[in-house]
Amino acid sequence: VFRSTDMGASWKLVSDGLTSDVGSLAVKGTNLFAGSNTMGVSLSTNNGASWKAVNNGLPALQSITAFAVSGANLYDGGDDGVFRSTNNGTSWAAADSGLPSFFGVSSFMVNSTNLFVGTNDSGVFRSTDSGATWIADGLPSANVRALVMSGANLYAGTSWTVGAAAYGVFRSTDNGTNWARTGLTQNDV
Repeated sequence: VFRSTDMGASWKLVSDGLTSDVGSLAVKGTNLFAGSNTMGVSLSTNNGASWKAVNNGLPALQSITAFAVSGANLYDGGDDGVFRSTNNGTSWAAADSGLPSFFGVSSFMVNSTNLFVGTNDSGVFRSTDSGATWIADGLPSANVRALVMSGANLYAGTSWTVGAAAYGVFRSTDNGTNWARTGLTQNDV
């Protein structure tokens, strides 16, 4: 992890205590979380000067590819599904009821009371109850690499996967129920 205190003009390595490559970052209050490719979640309470593992309840060697913050909840996602912490990473519990059993999480998006997760090969899922249950939200068989909200529009950036009829950027105007291609068709996003 690198930190800049001058709007990106210069950077300083702040990885003391991190033991694996970092694939995702999240900020919750004054806490900074790093998701590693093989060692789960690490927490820094001093702007990255030092890190400690916070993996109680996570599978061993969990790969974390995405985070989401929604109110008091912190979510992490990776190869083993979605996990939620209600205590700033002190402990984690599975929050993946309704998600496919073999998938990986690649992205999150929070909008009001909706929590969206983009998966590898299984499309988009939505939870309206803080991750207790999930429902399929279209884009079946899609590798959803990025989710973002702009106004009332939800966008999904997808990449090629076996069996995908189309990939690129898709837009939903109804919270993910229906999707339409918007551009960059047949391009990995």
